[in-house]
Amino acid sequence: LSNISVSGRYEQLFHKGISVVIDYAHNRESFEAVAKAAKKRTSGRIFCVFGSVGGRGEGRRAETSRI
Repeated sequence: LSNISVSGRYEQLFHKGISVVIDYAHNRESFEAVAKAAKKRTSGRIFCVFGSVGGRGEGRRAETSRI
């Protein structure tokens, strides 16, 4: 991951049959849109890893985790 650079929104990477999507969704609406798009594009399982800036947007973390 240290060698990955992301140029924009919803960037897809493919490796050995696995699709990875990187997106900088920063609020509930953005995160929900990314999750819905990912769901439409797969018939398999979806794993989600997300982070949040510490000390800011405390309420956003709870909203995002529910999605």
